[in-house]
This record gives sequence, structure tokens and C-alpha cells, in this order.
Amino acid sequence: ANAEAYRSNATVYIDRLRALDTEIAAALNPFAGAAVIAYHDLLPYFARRYGLEIAAVVQPVPEVNPSPKRIANLRRVVREKKVKALLVEPNARSPLAERLAKEFGIPLVEFESLETGASLPAAYELAMRRNAEALKRALW
Repeated sequence: ANAEAYRSNATVYIDRLRALDTEIAAALNPFAGAAVIAYHDLLPYFARRYGLEIAAVVQPVPEVNPSPKRIANLRRVVREKKVKALLVEPNARSPLAERLAKEFGIPLVEFESLETGASLPAAYELAMRRNAEALKRALW
């Protein structure tokens, strides 16, 4: 009975998502190819879509802290790839992440993976804009 309203709403939302994609692409285009590291494997699609390189993941296996050898490798990657930021989820800031960012001399940047958070109608768009803005500030 409401099929037409659903189609209309879907069309409007798809248009908003296309505009959001264009906005984020324009904001991050100057940083295409920039390398970042992620604490968890949290942004492969975002990175691929907007031309960022995930140079390494600190904790590829959840709840398993990196070994000293892995940390040494991360330090090398940060130096060689000129990594600009360490990305963490807002609820996953840890003393280790903060220590690594400080040790590596790069900012710790919150990146919302959208797995948790508000369930507002515009939550996705707001989070993606915050992610793009946080990356833009860190990569500048």
C-alpha cells in the first residue's frame, strides 16, 4: 500500500548518499595516496573508495596486542610510508594506541566504524562527514 512512498524516500536518500560521496571525495582528493595505520581493520572500503592507503593494522586479531616485533615493524612502516595518522574507533581508544601514536609522532584520529552509535536517521551521513573532516585535519 505504501510502495510509492517507499520508492520516493529511497530516491531521495540515494540522492543524499551520492551528494555525500561527492562531498567526501572532494574533501579527501588532495590526500589521495596518503598512508594511515588503523588500530583495527576498520576502514578498508572507505580507504579504497577515497584513495587512502592503509599501510598497516596494529591489532589485526581482536584482543591480541601486537608483539614487540610487530611494533618494530609498525615503526618501520610509519617511517618508510610517511604515515600521517593512527585511526581508532571512538570507543576503542586504548593506552597502547595513545602510546604508539606518541611514539610514532603521528596523531591519534577517531574514525567511526558505524558499528555502534546513535540510530538517528542521519547518523550515517553525520558520521561519514565527521570521519572525512577528522582525516582531512590529520592529513593536512
